[in-house]
Amino acid sequence: MRPPSFLKFSLLLWFLLSQLVTLGWAPNPTGNSNLNEHNGLLDAFRAHYAQFQALLVNVYTKETDTFLLQLLGEDLEEFDRIAERHSNIFEVEELQVLRTGVQLMLGDLRALYNQQIEASHSGRPAVIFSEYTGNCGRPRTVIHPEFLRWAYGHTTTSGLSHFLGISRRTVRRRLLDAGVTFPGVNPFPTVSSEDSHDLPDPILDGQVAEPMELPEDVQAQAASIASRSPVGYLSTITDEQLDALINQLRIHYSRAGIRMID
Repeated sequence: MRPPSFLKFSLLLWFLLSQLVTLGWAPNPTGNSNLNEHNGLLDAFRAHYAQFQALLVNVYTKETDTFLLQLLGEDLEEFDRIAERHSNIFEVEELQVLRTGVQLMLGDLRALYNQQIEASHSGRPAVIFSEYTGNCGRPRTVIHPEFLRWAYGHTTTSGLSHFLGISRRTVRRRLLDAGVTFPGVNPFPTVSSEDSHDLPDPILDGQVAEPMELPEDVQAQAASIASRSPVGYLSTITDEQLDALINQLRIHYSRAGIRMID
């Protein structure tokens, strides 16, 4: 069954045909009447051409059955034949624009029709498509909810991401949108100090005075480390020397490992 947009357009096309039949065989008693009918027919052609453009945008943005694409192509070819039979009512430039536009639309319809036929023959239906939200940025990636629910019962998020060729983050968002999964609970909830009844820890909660300057021997030992690179990223210090230097720093910074060393 044709959707309403195709049905509406078919009715408009038959109305245009009836107008052409009337103009072709009905007598025109006055020149003014002939001019009015001429302008009315031009307006009808322009309106139908705009309808075709809108329908073509619609089939590109929304999934359309191949049968409906074929019907739209047949209507467009019929419109082209009618326009050619009555090409004398158009200006030369307008007729050229109409001819070029119709051929381009027919080419786009054939390409889209062949693309959908090839996809159906490959045995992999289109379960992922782009949705234009009208906002800035890339279109929104949408996954068919029924397929998503079925596939998630047979594979993981990573497996779906690899199969569909999209990121795991996008798959996760679509799973949440479809209600297939639910947001997880933070395994490490933050407990306020008011709700905590633990005893204070002497190490973690202890008050330690800020250290003064490093002892001169530690500074001298650190400054004497030779470097292999001109910028000082690599050194020739041995493991024993490094252990000794760290032990001295640990003595001076008693909370090292609990708090970042400045």
